[in-house]
Formats: sequence, C-alpha cells, structure tokens
Amino acid sequence: MAATVRYCLSDGICDVFLVMSYFLRYTDNENISAGSNVVTLKRRDLLPKEQLWEIQSGFVRVITWSDSGEVMPLGFGGAGSLVGGALAISSPCEIQVLTPAVARQLTPSFPIPKVAFIHQTRQTTELLKILYCRQVEERLLRFTCWLAHQYGQSTPEGICLCFQLTHQELADAIASTRVTVTRCLKQLEAEGYLKWSRAEKVVFHSALTLFVENTAQAS
Repeated sequence: MAATVRYCLSDGICDVFLVMSYFLRYTDNENISAGSNVVTLKRRDLLPKEQLWEIQSGFVRVITWSDSGEVMPLGFGGAGSLVGGALAISSPCEIQVLTPAVARQLTPSFPIPKVAFIHQTRQTTELLKILYCRQVEERLLRFTCWLAHQYGQSTPEGICLCFQLTHQELADAIASTRVTVTRCLKQLEAEGYLKWSRAEKVVFHSALTLFVENTAQAS
C-alpha cells in the first residue's frame, strides 16, 4: 500500500511516496526459529535488507530517497518490529540503526502473521496524518508525541524517550529542515511541551494531552 503526499521543502514542492511496509509490530517469540542468528548493532549500522529481521531491542528506521536526493523515512521500529527486504515495496532503501540494538535474523520460511499487517496499516495512517499538518511546529509536536506513545517510558513528568535522534533525523521524519526543527524545538520547550537535550528527552503531559485531544477530533 502506498500513499502520495505533497509537502514543501526549502527547494520547492515534491511528491513523496511514504510506504511503511517494513514495520510490523509482532512479538510472539514462540514463532521465532530457535536456530536464527542474533546480531548486536551500534548506531549508524545498516541491517542487510536481503534478510528478514526481528528487532529485539533498540530503535531503527527504514529510509529511501527522493529524485532530488532528499532522505525520506519509510518507517520506524523498536522491539518487536519486523524489517527486511521481503516486506519492501520501495527501492532503493536502507535499514538504519539509530541506537545500539539487537536483531534476530529470521529464517526464509518464517510466516508473517496477519496481525502484523494491521499494525503496519495503523502506523502508516498515523504517520501520514502527521505529515498532513501544515505547520512545522505542529508536525514536530505530533511526531514527538507519537514516538513517546510508541517507544517511550512513563515518568512523573510525562514520557521519556531513551534514545538519541538528531535534529536532522527529526527533520527527515516531518519533511522539514534541521534549522527549522532546531527553532521549533526551542519554541516547544519555551511553551512547556518538551524538554529536549542530549542528556534528556521528555514529552510533558501537557503535550500528550493535546495530542490525544487533537487525535480524537481528527478521527
């Protein structure tokens, strides 16, 4: 399934195919072959897309490129996600490791469960809704809240993201630029929605409440 989205970059308008076909949330380890290989990965490593992988820990993204060379993330995945070339419908692409991670290589005969495609469709829909927001600041706030809900850990202040994402990686995810994301992060911090530094990344309850309310209104 593919969807075409038009959005503004610094050099004009471009069409982007956003295909979240890699990321399937499935954690029934009883169906994982005991003979599968496990690999330990560091940030910026690449997972071979020719194989099917279960992410056991850590955080990854799959990217492709526009005709003009812009990086376009196709999806994100944490523990329990399945990624690999067998699920790809966009080429060329890369599976990039964003944090220290552990991944298990699955056998070629591994049966992808139907429930995985339901999760895939849900993630695709949610990320596309974020990209349809006109204001960059709103897209950034919605994306960080989405990340928090998907992959964060609850704290008294809100939800903490326990992994590093550069300003450029955030910009890639919301179709913006690094400079704009840096400015918007400072504004969102000043408004009390986020705490975003190298040492700590927290999405506060005020932002999460707003995200839930806006999501409910859009449904």
